[in-house]
Amino acid sequence: MEIEELKKNDEFYWDEYVRKSDRSTFYHQIGWKNVIERSYKHKPIYLIAKDNGEIKGLLPLFLLQSRIFGNRLISVPFGPYGVQLRRISTLKNCLSNMQKTS
Repeated sequence: MEIEELKKNDEFYWDEYVRKSDRSTFYHQIGWKNVIERSYKHKPIYLIAKDNGEIKGLLPLFLLQSRIFGNRLISVPFGPYGVQLRRISTLKNCLSNMQKTS
């Protein structure tokens, strides 16, 4: 399993995965990413977990930078809640492996 940042040509597949998930909300869609990015200038860091090219999980994050509060990563800002779409253990393992190779 590998983790990579969302690329423009993966946006269709991201939304397709979101539409098929019973845990997804409007806030997981690419449209919400665009709203937050354009309106608030927060940098999106959308991560995709893939296994043999097939999407297995998604983690939408935004980098919020503040002189007062510092820098932090937030999942689905301005939404009622943030959640990755997949089992937490799968994404934790992938992110841990990603960090080790960086």
